[in-house]
Amino acid sequence: MVFPLLIIAGASYLAGEAYKRYATSEQKRKWENFAKVHHGEAGIVMLGAGLLTKSPNLAASGIGLILHDRDDSNKWFTGDKK
Repeated sequence: MVFPLLIIAGASYLAGEAYKRYATSEQKRKWENFAKVHHGEAGIVMLGAGLLTKSPNLAASGIGLILHDRDDSNKWFTGDKK
């Protein structure tokens, strides 16, 4: 069971190193802006998934993320990631 996790971790590490080495600064900037998500945005998605799948753990995790990021709720889904 540990072996597949090691393979995934190694592949992820190699992909990250290749990204750092070969991606242009413009590509890195675009990806970093795309990849940034507020905790509350992710929490809403997790809460919805938890309700749809009737998973209390997933729903509770979503609620926790929403509550953690409630101060920035006016920035959710606006594209302002700072």
